[in-house]
Amino acid sequence: MPSTVDPLTTQHLERNRYFTGKAMAARDFAADPDYSLRVHRAHNRLCHGWGILDGLVVSAVSSTCVRVSPGVGLDRYGREVVRGTQPDVDMNPCSLPALLCIRYHEETTEPVPPVSVASASAPQSEYNRVRESAEPVWVADPTRWQKIVTNDWLNQSDDDLDLIPLAVVGNGGNGQPCAVESVRQSLFSPSRLTRISSVNWPHNGVAPLRDLVVGFERPLHATAHGVSPNTFLVHTAASQFADRTRLPCPDGRTPELDSTRKVITYPVPAVPVGHWVYVSLLCDFLTDENGLPVDGSHLGGQLPSGNGVPGGVFDSWFQTGATVTP
Repeated sequence: MPSTVDPLTTQHLERNRYFTGKAMAARDFAADPDYSLRVHRAHNRLCHGWGILDGLVVSAVSSTCVRVSPGVGLDRYGREVVRGTQPDVDMNPCSLPALLCIRYHEETTEPVPPVSVASASAPQSEYNRVRESAEPVWVADPTRWQKIVTNDWLNQSDDDLDLIPLAVVGNGGNGQPCAVESVRQSLFSPSRLTRISSVNWPHNGVAPLRDLVVGFERPLHATAHGVSPNTFLVHTAASQFADRTRLPCPDGRTPELDSTRKVITYPVPAVPVGHWVYVSLLCDFLTDENGLPVDGSHLGGQLPSGNGVPGGVFDSWFQTGATVTP
């Protein structure tokens, strides 16, 4: 559950203090596991983030059902979502295409009679266990599932915040098994800043000129990402010592953030062979999905970028090679 203040800090933490002769009621016995569970889940939220730890691979079985392999994930509340060997998931309740997710589910089991009953109106039996499992959930609304897949938590319904997306399932046609497109979310610590993970040119090298592509480790913010001609700057120069000239996008275009919000493309016009191209991203103003500036410092020309400090300027350059692609 993304937030600048974790829920753990807004509540008192209490645990048992034991001493000889202490009378223990049910609430006292429950206090220790409750304390451990709250702290453990806060650790998961803050240190590990959410996503899939292992397994949970979706495969087609027929035109009407899919199989989810056993596996483990963490939801945004820090809860382990564990799916064992369970029946295949039926698609009949929803229309395709649809997004298949899982969510944490628990139920009480094993009713047993209490040793003593406080009053005649007290329950004559209590459940002895709490069983945890992974509940499959279908999301048929494309607008809703896009927010889930792209982690647009700011605009998501509260009912969707605990969903872990697995795959988009479509109709295979002509009675064929359904089509499965994985949208698995890798586990990503919210405490780690987003960094620039890839570019499509060799830093300080030689390459044919083509549209410049920059990749990020996690999605940028859905609305306040900051991508614009003011934050993605490209200059060119005839030599390393010549004056630099701003290289605007052709035909009135602008830098484009793709649908995953993890890739920016900067369209470039033709540049003479042998000229130098200088790229700067002002990462103080590029915001990731958690509302934090991208860690963009390009130390030593190495990727991923970053020095552990939010923001910074990503500077890189290369010389245009023999083949120029407008």
